[in-house]
Amino acid sequence: MAIAPSGRESDGVRGRARAIALPGTRTRAGALPGLWRAAQGWLLDRLAEEAEAGRPALWLPVAFGVGCAVYFAAAHEPELWAAALAFGISAGLVVAARKRFLILGLAVGLAAVAAGFLAGKLATIRADAPVLARPMSAEVVGRVALIEPRENARRRVTLEVERFGPLEDEDLPRRVRFTLGPEPAFTAGDRVSLEAFWRPPEGPVRPGGYDFARVAFFNGIGASAFAPKNVKAWGPAETQGWDAALQRLRERLTKRITAAVGGPEGTVAAALVTGVQGPIPQPTEDALRAAGLSHILSISGLHMALIAGTLFALVRAALALIPGLALRWPVKGVAAALALAGATFYLALSGAEVATQRSYVMIAVAFVAVLVGRPALSLRNFALAASP
Repeated sequence: MAIAPSGRESDGVRGRARAIALPGTRTRAGALPGLWRAAQGWLLDRLAEEAEAGRPALWLPVAFGVGCAVYFAAAHEPELWAAALAFGISAGLVVAARKRFLILGLAVGLAAVAAGFLAGKLATIRADAPVLARPMSAEVVGRVALIEPRENARRRVTLEVERFGPLEDEDLPRRVRFTLGPEPAFTAGDRVSLEAFWRPPEGPVRPGGYDFARVAFFNGIGASAFAPKNVKAWGPAETQGWDAALQRLRERLTKRITAAVGGPEGTVAAALVTGVQGPIPQPTEDALRAAGLSHILSISGLHMALIAGTLFALVRAALALIPGLALRWPVKGVAAALALAGATFYLALSGAEVATQRSYVMIAVAFVAVLVGRPALSLRNFALAASP
């Protein structure tokens, strides 16, 4: 799509857009109703303006989000073949309309909506796992995947299930969650057994309220319990992945920062580094919320920019102080690569929440642009990060 900086060139873009979109319009113009011609001309002008300003890409995440919203608002679960067929047809329409400006813009938007719809379906299939059919008492054995500290030294533990009472493998929940006190001591990657009264994840307590069952489904959690009995830690599991090592590092850092700083300030400082907000006292959360500062606890653009930007500036300045390196090495590219590596580590350490992922994508695109010699700051970075 051409970008016209001047008014005369802008008129040329609109003229070419009309010519591409409406082949043979002059011969058939008399047959078109006046209202339709006016609407078509207005739409062509708007599309041409967006193309001139380089903004069409910014509408793609909007259309993608509309597709996701349509999927989750559906009264019945759509079939995978229907979602894939809709995307295939819309993608084919994009190819077929590549020489028609107006139809191409509409086809691309429709394809983005279909892609969002298909993405919602695929995310549901990926998260699908057995959920406990009814409340029951049972002994569960599994590997600790996540420990989330809470106030008063309590812990919320997510367990990857190996055995769940009398349930067969096809009915076995992938993960369960329970809350208990400080004892017994165990860490991520340890095998644990316990007895509890398990319940399926509950839905919202009021219409439109927080739906824990929905969140639990996409986290793979099929049952939850409080006040378990006979909790036993059996030591590290035989298979240990990098995720367990990362969770243990988060636990150690959270405890160390909280102990070193002390008080509510320590819990806030730990949350800014590791993303663990559970230990923050409720009065502190209320005070931050009343002051309009609670958003700083969510690791996002501010935190990622401070980490990555500081690394980039320090590395670049340090290398520039060494003439032999500064004259022979691409100092700016080296600094960008190391800053991107630091941002990636911070993303993993902080728990990789959605806001952190979005900020990381923008930072990563900017640093990759520096590495390949392209402009680092662009609204298209924002469009890419906004895509679900």
